[in-house]
Amino acid sequence: MDSQKTGALIAQRRKELGWTQKDLGERLHVSDRTVSKWERAVGFPDVSLLEPLADALDLSVLELLNGERLKQEEIPPAETERAARSAVQQLGERLRRGMVRYRAAVCILAALLLLAVGSYLWWAYGDWPVMHYEEREVSIGEAVKAVPFVVITGEEFRLAREIAEDSAIRAAAELAGSEWQEISEDLIAPYRDLLRIEGEPAACSEAVLTQYSLCLDYSAGMRRCILEIAWDGTVRKIAVVYAGDGRVGTKGPVVISENNEHFRIGKAENGDLHRA
Repeated sequence: MDSQKTGALIAQRRKELGWTQKDLGERLHVSDRTVSKWERAVGFPDVSLLEPLADALDLSVLELLNGERLKQEEIPPAETERAARSAVQQLGERLRRGMVRYRAAVCILAALLLLAVGSYLWWAYGDWPVMHYEEREVSIGEAVKAVPFVVITGEEFRLAREIAEDSAIRAAAELAGSEWQEISEDLIAPYRDLLRIEGEPAACSEAVLTQYSLCLDYSAGMRRCILEIAWDGTVRKIAVVYAGDGRVGTKGPVVISENNEHFRIGKAENGDLHRA
């Protein structure tokens, strides 16, 4: 999120509603000086205030994070907004539990600022298509505009936690070593019915693991996700929308989310993902 754009949007909507900074502050139980800091981009809303701030200004969380109003044709499905709110709640909970330091959380979500720091991600899943993507950072607004279901939902975080706590799966992972191994059907079967893409049941085409993580490859229609659940608590999601038949001559966007804190974007061709 661009702090200048978000501050300007807050000020714009406040004035359109005919409110003073004090009026807005009272609705959120903060001072007018705090609102002034947001609007001047010298301070950021606390994680816990993002949802009530968006609601007070009659904005979606995505619009607030992106710093601009969405045109009618750009408004994503309601499921995407729910996912964005879920991401806000997840980071807020991690902050409260001390899993994320406050300063880091301010940089990650209070502005969600650039939503990425440092090096690019790269995966090659054995016989799976090699996953390459453009080495550039994108905001959550740009990410969901390209692929609406890229945000890791609360349900997906819970699924990841359940799988990571499954003693039988962890035992299999230890035996797998560093090479990708297929997961036996009896281990993955309890989780297949929990896979969803924008609320629609998804079919899991492959499930593999190593001693470090587990990956699920699933799809619904022209939408495909790969969810990587690392045993260190990191959850990564690759989300793809195919424009053709999903195999030959296709081109579509691909976005990668890591814990809803880092987002990158690229494109897919011929059923595989290539650097843009």
